[in-house]
Amino acid sequence: MLNLSTKRKLKGWFYSRSALFLLFALVVLMFMPVLNMHERYSESRALLSVSQERMDNLLDQEVRLEEDIRYLKSDLGREAEIRKSFGAGKEGEFMAVVMEAEGRVDTNDGEEKKGAWIKIKKWFGGKFD
Repeated sequence: MLNLSTKRKLKGWFYSRSALFLLFALVVLMFMPVLNMHERYSESRALLSVSQERMDNLLDQEVRLEEDIRYLKSDLGREAEIRKSFGAGKEGEFMAVVMEAEGRVDTNDGEEKKGAWIKIKKWFGGKFD
């Protein structure tokens, strides 16, 4: 067991400014890896969310492609793709061609369309012009 004078010397050294500074420096040095680990954890979480979103997009694309493959394997799908790509039709089918008239024809027959506001103005005798 330590005697009383040795205890006082140790107590005086532990409470000195240099010892407290040394302890504070050790705590800071031990805390630095914790901060670095937290930064890496945050980066990993961000990368995980980006990767998860990309994975979801790829799974959606896979589902769409499988549906397209199933559609194109059917007779209806093959026929629709051939019609779309080559403009072909089945034997015995007829095509109607609709063309626009060169000059526009006026179907108004001279009657002027009047809105509700114009009718109200006319009713009051044009006082709001």
